[in-house]
Amino acid sequence: MPRSRHVIVCGSSLSVMAELLSGTKALRGRAELDLRLGPFDYRQTAGYYGIEDPLVALHLYAILGGTPGYRDLIGTASPQSSGDLRELLLQTVANPSHALFSEAEYLLREDPRIVERSLYHSILGAVADGAHTPTAIAARVGRQVTALSHALSVLRTAGFLRRREDVLRRRRPVLEVADPIVRFTDLVIDPYRAVYEDRRGRRALEQAEPTLRSQIYGPAFEQVAREWVARYAATETLGGPAGQVGTTVVNDARGRSQYEVDVVALPVDQALHDPHARILALGEAKDSDSPRKVVDLHRLERIRDLLIGRGYRAGDARLLVFGRSGFDAELADAARRRSDVELVDLERLGSGQ
Repeated sequence: MPRSRHVIVCGSSLSVMAELLSGTKALRGRAELDLRLGPFDYRQTAGYYGIEDPLVALHLYAILGGTPGYRDLIGTASPQSSGDLRELLLQTVANPSHALFSEAEYLLREDPRIVERSLYHSILGAVADGAHTPTAIAARVGRQVTALSHALSVLRTAGFLRRREDVLRRRRPVLEVADPIVRFTDLVIDPYRAVYEDRRGRRALEQAEPTLRSQIYGPAFEQVAREWVARYAATETLGGPAGQVGTTVVNDARGRSQYEVDVVALPVDQALHDPHARILALGEAKDSDSPRKVVDLHRLERIRDLLIGRGYRAGDARLLVFGRSGFDAELADAARRRSDVELVDLERLGSGQ
């Protein structure tokens, strides 16, 4: 067999091609270039679909992700309003006659290692619904943790699940559903599948609206905030170039509370899990219909103080407040008077630094 000079794969084909190039498989050692193309990010996706409204772009990105191949499946559609997007969903991912309605099932069938598909579906559904550790997943699907190790490994290497590290603490990473359309299927389609198949997709989407807002759009907004910090935020915005960007959890013993920090940025030369790490920026991103308030800034200040008290070098960390619906006058005034506070709305996420 002649040596393959180039192997370029993207999207769901990554895991299949990786298998062919590994171990004793037929193509092992026959490829000189294995170029893996990841999906588009939020900003690239908006441009690719020609969407000018940043909220519509966010919602489409939350559902379809940045897989460029889906453009061919939805034609030339370029939704410019929430109504346009709703109609597009009804014609595609919420339409039993459309290929995207069964995309999650197709992606699972594509990987030859996935034989017991019902188990894999159950695992993905459990993770999408909030079970983020092997123990929690096992409890949801009714299996022993040890019995799930192979399936979890396959789902990670196949790109269905990803591990999200706590950038400050050495704790077990949480598992997340990596592909938005799989998460959408698990949370928005499967619970109402009979209604969709009865061609009452509009009613099903209305029933699923609370889930869309809390478990689809909300996490997507947090992810977009991290993407922006990692890829687009100016050095002046962060006080230096960003390296690792992720999340952390900060316990407040005195206040008897726990803070989940949506965005933590470390400098480029800073390693993970250093107990004396320098922290470049701390951020909070909430997908809300209400403007962000000064109390959100006070929360970040409290988190910064707690981290300083534990030995982290966070004294000059920038505080980033991400607001899907903007900011009230008091918070905007506070940000204007301070050099350590940055307010980031959807427009800035989509085109600013």
